[in-house]
Amino acid sequence: MRTDLFSSPFRKYHVNLSDEVKQSVFDYYQSQKFKESSPFFVYDEYVQELLGFYVEALDEFRDEVFPIGTVTITSASLAVLRPGDFLYRDTYLPGHFAAVHYIKYDESKHQADLYYHPAYDVLNCVKPETITNELDAVKGLWVKEGDLVIYPSYIETSSPINTSTEERITLMFTFVVTHDEYSRESGTKESSK
Repeated sequence: MRTDLFSSPFRKYHVNLSDEVKQSVFDYYQSQKFKESSPFFVYDEYVQELLGFYVEALDEFRDEVFPIGTVTITSASLAVLRPGDFLYRDTYLPGHFAAVHYIKYDESKHQADLYYHPAYDVLNCVKPETITNELDAVKGLWVKEGDLVIYPSYIETSSPINTSTEERITLMFTFVVTHDEYSRESGTKESSK
């Protein structure tokens, strides 16, 4: 499903993980939680193995946006927000896409990530009088457990304070889609000069 925030395309897919996989993620967190500072934010071989669950959704995204291309995941992290934890406003490398998958998420107890208008800071510095109520600086999407949100990497994002008594678990990753010149259909001709 495509949603536009700030005239930027956001796409939402649903990736169902089995209860066994979700329990495996939670068990992994339990075994590692005292080895990492708070909030728990880790990338290792275990996280790499989890990326296999996103192939179908990424193929669907590629087919919708760049039918001739190759998806390459450039970074990934498992993030666990314990009660009282939050993630500061941050952005990723330009030219990438960012994705967040809500693995353990209760919409009645947790808050989804927030997204910041890409021009807000510039307008606020240069012409603050142009900022009106119509230009919302921060927006969010309604999500539920299992949702995978994909958005342009230039959008800044943050995770609000976890005010619940339960952990909120997400897997975040960035990826690029490169044009694959050799995937063209045989009937397509290149222009010659």
